[in-house]
Amino acid sequence: MRLLFLASLLLYPFFSSTAQTYIGVKAGPNFTQVAFTPSFQQQVMIFYNAGVVFQHFEEKHAGVQLELTFTQKGFKEVKDSVNSYNRTIQYIELPFMSHFYAGTEKSNIFLNLGPYLGYGISAKEVITVDSKVESKSYTFTNADNRFDLGFLAGIGIHRQFKFGILQLEGRISHGLSNILNSRNSIPYSASKNQVISASLLYLIDYKSLKRKRKLPKNTDVPLPLKQE
Repeated sequence: MRLLFLASLLLYPFFSSTAQTYIGVKAGPNFTQVAFTPSFQQQVMIFYNAGVVFQHFEEKHAGVQLELTFTQKGFKEVKDSVNSYNRTIQYIELPFMSHFYAGTEKSNIFLNLGPYLGYGISAKEVITVDSKVESKSYTFTNADNRFDLGFLAGIGIHRQFKFGILQLEGRISHGLSNILNSRNSIPYSASKNQVISASLLYLIDYKSLKRKRKLPKNTDVPLPLKQE
């Protein structure tokens, strides 16, 4: 009974009649590199991100935003014009952010702030030697840290239409954990993901979705004729 009571307290805000909840999807490009210590010459790589979005508001001008995304990060070491090495890591990522906005519910600017946690599910590498390119999958080893913990901040614009809500956001994220275990990856004492991303979000009101799924009640059903 105590567990049921605690669960009801935690879930009450999400089912409150005054709360506003939105669900949707997002996608956009990533501009990424890795901050290594000691550093070396890199070229910014362009990948993409895509996922699902959940927004919830209990207070005016402030709420929370959760995402579950597939995102690509990595780095490219440029040794000279004909020799380079790059690694691409695919992450499943869970950002948890505070969402603040200024303006009206129909049109506003917003700010997202919060941490994220990611896990590397796969990777590949491209090795270029004397302009000859070899691409292959990368196998994670004890030198790799597949968990990516970091902090992000985003700013964007919000516009409500009859068909739903569109949001355009620019975001920066900085890893707090290393992608390489420092004990097993000498000489690099630090290796943190750095990403600048852009994304377009499409959101719908969860309550309006529920209303559409309910069948209207027909109160004008004719009564059967009485047989004599």
